[in-house]
Amino acid sequence: MTGTFNKIMLETLPAKAFKGEYAPGFRTALALKDQRLVVELAGELGLDAPVGAATYDVFGEVAKVYPDLDLSSILKHGETRDGFVARLAAQD
Repeated sequence: MTGTFNKIMLETLPAKAFKGEYAPGFRTALALKDQRLVVELAGELGLDAPVGAATYDVFGEVAKVYPDLDLSSILKHGETRDGFVARLAAQD
């Protein structure tokens, strides 16, 4: 999980999503699968993982709409669902 979010927050969002580019890199459907495995493993170990479960729920929402886009499409989903636009200013 940490690796995925580091990649999204530090690299993918600034480089792609904030520019409106969602071409597949790490597909949303694969992120959902990986997060499901995290939640299942936590359950098998008897651990409470509320953040992991919440993340799985959000990934599930995004994967229903954008399964083949990059995981950064989580931003696109938020824009569509919540009516905001998140873009970086043009760099000269």
